[in-house]
Amino acid sequence: MRKSLGVIALVFTRILLGLVVAAVPLLTAPSASADTLQFTLDDTTTGDVYSWQADRSPVPPVIEPTIGSSFDFANITGTKNGSSTCFADLTFSNPSNPNGAGIGSNPDCPNGFFGPLVGSQLYTGSEDAPTFLTGTFLLSDFETTDNAWSLTIAPVSAAVPEPSSLLLLATGLAGLVGATRRKFQT
Repeated sequence: MRKSLGVIALVFTRILLGLVVAAVPLLTAPSASADTLQFTLDDTTTGDVYSWQADRSPVPPVIEPTIGSSFDFANITGTKNGSSTCFADLTFSNPSNPNGAGIGSNPDCPNGFFGPLVGSQLYTGSEDAPTFLTGTFLLSDFETTDNAWSLTIAPVSAAVPEPSSLLLLATGLAGLVGATRRKFQT
């Protein structure tokens, strides 16, 4: 009787260990964070689309704040019309800035340059501890009111396991259970 209880405990332990080992990749798989935002800037007159990602609440030293006016991101990479590009500096400003609230790109990376755009303030909090707003914002070229730009700031979607990954996990678990049952029968 004791021997069969020992075998059952061993089998149960192996099954439990197998489940834990099988679940670890699912629990540790890298996925997009809700704290990461996707920025998509669309020039409705030319059709150019700029895109990059940033943290919802960036903290120094990622940004260089000018308290009461603006903060900068240095060397952001992204895309322009789907091709990789850089933005030497992205400046986010509030209404107290001489250019007004909005966003601007430094021309040191000419492929990523879109100039100063004004309209809505795109963040809350102070410049040394900002939190980006989400939504779609209409922006204009500096000193115009054309609203020719649309900026969408949205959370990056979390990764969802593919059905093939789940099938692979289920097959591995079935094999583990089968091997354990075979060992238990012998």
